[in-house]
Amino acid sequence: GGLGVVESRPVLKRLSSDPAPSVRLAACTALLGLGGTDADQTEILIKILTDGDQPGDARASAADQLGMRKDSVALQLLIAVLAEQAVEIPEPKNPADYFASRAAVRADVPTATARALGQLGDAEAIPALLARIETAVGELRVELFSALAKLKAHEAIPAARAALLDDDDQRVRRWAAVLLKELKDPETLPALRRALEEDPDPGVRLQAVLALEAMHDCEALPLIQAALPKEELKEVRAAMEQALSSLSAAETGEVGVSKAN
Repeated sequence: GGLGVVESRPVLKRLSSDPAPSVRLAACTALLGLGGTDADQTEILIKILTDGDQPGDARASAADQLGMRKDSVALQLLIAVLAEQAVEIPEPKNPADYFASRAAVRADVPTATARALGQLGDAEAIPALLARIETAVGELRVELFSALAKLKAHEAIPAARAALLDDDDQRVRRWAAVLLKELKDPETLPALRRALEEDPDPGVRLQAVLALEAMHDCEALPLIQAALPKEELKEVRAAMEQALSSLSAAETGEVGVSKAN
């Protein structure tokens, strides 16, 4: 594989079914390095992902690559793997724990699979992603909401609205706000207004004000005006100022049209 010996394909193909997991993985890795057709590459990645004897980081990497390839052939397989048990990610208490935690995240197959389904962009994955959210925590929960946002999953509005207001993880709340911004459902405006007023995370406040502007919520003008003097983060202040400008213009336009009528 490292030497790029194309003639070794038949041998490597046979070794990809070797009884020893390490040999199977080495053969598949070599075949990937030799290139080939898109169908061949997808087949090898699927072989790694479905091999339960392989280490988590190898399977997670295969899931990520399948997502980036956007090959619909992998869709049902990824949906099936999403249901696997997620690994427990240790809570970092010192630098050593932090690196161990990141390594565990990289080796978590369901987390990588959720990310891959978002990249794949097929709405057929939405029910499986929503079902997994009910019990998911940590990195997996973040990737599930990220995938649903990328898929613009209208079915996820109730879950996103609840997460925006109550989830302990600010990353989840951010992706929930992104999803609501993409969908522009007027019924979510109260939740977005509350997030702008009350959320302690500037990233959530940023996404909330962007969503309110995108949804032309003129009723949010007083809230944004009240929040602006208290906002410390430059990027959020800029977004608030932009929202005030565009929403004020929209409100003036609406009043002008009303008077003309």
